[in-house]
Amino acid sequence: MVSPQKKNIFIYTIFSGICQDIPTNSGTKGEISMPEFYPAEQVKKLFRLEIEYSAIESTAIPYDESLKDQRYTVTPEDLLIFLEKLYHCEYSLEKIFNEWIDPLLNIIEFDIEQTTYIEGLPNFNDVYGHIMFWNFDDFFEYFEEKDKDEFSSLLEENIKYLKTFTKNEKLPVEQRKYDPWEKEKFIRYWNDNRLKFADNEVKELYRRFVNELCEEGNTTALKIKAYACYGGNELFPCDWDISCSCLTKLLEKDVDPYYATSLGYIYYYGRCNNGIPEYEKAFYYFSIGSAGEITEAKYKIADMFMNGYGVPESKEIAYHIVSKLYNQLLRQFQNGNFNCNFADVAFRMGKYNDVRRKEAYKYYLLAEYAIHMRMLYYDWYGDESVASRIHEALEKIQKELKPKNHAYLHFSDLEKILEYAQYPLMVEIKPLENGKYSLIFSTYPKGRNNMLVVLPEIGFCGTMGEIVLKFKPTVPLNEKNIDEPIIFTFQNGNVLFFRDEEVASFHGEFTMVNPKVTCSKKYHMATVVFQTGGKQYDYFCDIAGISAGDKVIVNSPYHGETEVTVIKISEKSETELILPLEKYKSILRKA
Repeated sequence: MVSPQKKNIFIYTIFSGICQDIPTNSGTKGEISMPEFYPAEQVKKLFRLEIEYSAIESTAIPYDESLKDQRYTVTPEDLLIFLEKLYHCEYSLEKIFNEWIDPLLNIIEFDIEQTTYIEGLPNFNDVYGHIMFWNFDDFFEYFEEKDKDEFSSLLEENIKYLKTFTKNEKLPVEQRKYDPWEKEKFIRYWNDNRLKFADNEVKELYRRFVNELCEEGNTTALKIKAYACYGGNELFPCDWDISCSCLTKLLEKDVDPYYATSLGYIYYYGRCNNGIPEYEKAFYYFSIGSAGEITEAKYKIADMFMNGYGVPESKEIAYHIVSKLYNQLLRQFQNGNFNCNFADVAFRMGKYNDVRRKEAYKYYLLAEYAIHMRMLYYDWYGDESVASRIHEALEKIQKELKPKNHAYLHFSDLEKILEYAQYPLMVEIKPLENGKYSLIFSTYPKGRNNMLVVLPEIGFCGTMGEIVLKFKPTVPLNEKNIDEPIIFTFQNGNVLFFRDEEVASFHGEFTMVNPKVTCSKKYHMATVVFQTGGKQYDYFCDIAGISAGDKVIVNSPYHGETEVTVIKISEKSETELILPLEKYKSILRKA
């Protein structure tokens, strides 16, 4: 049973003005003016239609805080009497507005009774605001254009709403009846971030409301359940058939390319067909997603053309699609947008360039860095699997190419080092011993942003504030350039230009050391499974004496402390870990 809690309620201090927070937690409507104070008994009679405002208007006194404890507190009973008497009265709309609605909305000072409160569900403060400020204020804004029958219908609706609320207040929360819009407001309020910290009673209510609203075809609930069952979470187990059904209903309501792409994935992997792909259906839905500019749909269509899945095989079409995506997403990634599909697209560029091994390696390095940064800052479904595939491809190609920790290159390769940097740039030349120089490249102005650097020769990809090269010239350097920053806006081979003017040229060889060389720390890791034959996960293992086969306790994001089985103990450097360090958790203790 959910335990309702008391909550501080807004005090509706009625000014002739708009509802806003002021020091007394009051709400107002319209332009702010000084409120008027009337004795509690008069306000009560006004709410019960026992007097008219014109009869007491001249008795008002200016309100001040010394009168705070003498304000009238409106109850659900008062509001119900008010609504029912308005429903049965013979007064004109003009008189109802002038004698009751306008004074109660805009002039008279009073409080609202506190009632029990559960986050996301209405209390009396919400009900009062919904009826008086949302419904009545809106209706009477142009009441001259409306008739009494319209007002009676509005009153019937609000009387029913208030009676349901009053009845609910006497029942345990799980037995209460709520309107669809109230349920939807609740499930919208309890988003993923809030649900992480909710108690079990709230979670059960959330699940109940989602299921009930899905039966009614509610779009918000269908979307929640579709993506909850798409892989499963704490509240809804993985159920691809339910996910597919919900997504199909959503797509019938609105041709949304995101829904179509999700359906494409379900059919591509045969989620509802015993693991047997349904490529024709997948292509159909991916085509809708692609037309709606969904990146995932585009590169899945490319995969289908690359492999001839449900379409004629065409590596040219596949490469055209992915290379276009790569160029679009590269700029986003260079600008620090890690919440994009650059890792997935760079990985495919590596696969599609498989014959050109060094070129493929460059793309795999980019993909690894991109997935690392995405997982560091965001939580995408399936990213662990993406990271694992990229890591596997990298390991394979690294064994073949055997990158060194430092590279000796000709300076004509400078374009390759600065390929992903964003101009303008600057270089500072510092003399070293034995006729060598240190060349320090950075953005201009210095520190404007980091530069993305990819060098397959040393197996490095990452962002750097500056690139430091050791340079041995074969042609003497221009002395005026030494110790003076050189600003350039583009380059052509070994020649730097500022706009159309040549500002420097370099002839010789340079050396660059892999920045990761200094990252040699090893981490003691335990690889575990949650169930026999299940997916493997790495955890930091700082507890002595743990070995393969042991049962240990880890913290699961959905189930809290959970017993798992250790299948392997190993020592790994940071560059050997699939996930960013920040993503790994530690084993808590032996079981």
